[in-house]
Amino acid sequence: MSTMDTKKIDDKLFVYPKGRVNMEVASEIEKGLNQLIDEGCRFLIVNMKDVEYMSTPGFRVIIAILRRITSMGGTFRICEIRPSVKRIFEILELQHLIDMYETEAEALSSS
Repeated sequence: MSTMDTKKIDDKLFVYPKGRVNMEVASEIEKGLNQLIDEGCRFLIVNMKDVEYMSTPGFRVIIAILRRITSMGGTFRICEIRPSVKRIFEILELQHLIDMYETEAEALSSS
């Protein structure tokens, strides 16, 4: 089973991680996202609707990818975060670092 799906619309890449993002899954997602950035992706929206749980390595990957893409002048956004996962973002005070949106449409249209 794939740990994430992707779709591209124009120059924007949508990423859909799935399930429980533990150490193993986080590593696969990080590898996949870094490859996409290496291939030229500079506008990334991560849709978290199918993420049931995220461990510390998952949050580390989010921060690493955020730093990498923004250092290249790119855009990184997260949307449709389940309440249980969003609560952890808030506990870690990451909501101030990451552009988070309720819907994919909002993440796409925000400037």
